[in-house]
Amino acid sequence: MGYIGPRNSDQFKSMATQAITGNGSATSFSLNQAVANSSEIRFVVNNVVQKPDVDYTATGTTLGTGSNVLAGSDAAYVVFIGAAVGSQTPSTGSVDHTSISSSFNGMYLNLATVTSTVTVAASQNAFLAGPVNFTNTVTVEGTLTVI
Repeated sequence: MGYIGPRNSDQFKSMATQAITGNGSATSFSLNQAVANSSEIRFVVNNVVQKPDVDYTATGTTLGTGSNVLAGSDAAYVVFIGAAVGSQTPSTGSVDHTSISSSFNGMYLNLATVTSTVTVAASQNAFLAGPVNFTNTVTVEGTLTVI
């Protein structure tokens, strides 16, 4: 099966870091880079790696430590790992069979009603999981398996 995601690279990508300084009362801190979720960073306090979504939360440019307060003497920092590994989230509905590969045939959204014209070419194998209603022309020159 083909790879879905950003192009593979053999180049080293460094991970940005940010020092976090507590004041003895704050439980929310601003991040220098926006993140999609807590797993895109590693948060370390006094050389102890914290557990995402348990010991801290992160979204956008906000780091939250819950009820854990950082003192000014605590050595805390964030490592931004999401950008280095290429974390990406496609927008809803943006991926279909044409986005995966032009040679990938037979992947269709299982709708209760298909209103478009459907053609299974002689060189194609397709399958259908029902129930489904077609309101337009269905032409099968290749193989169509109905489940």
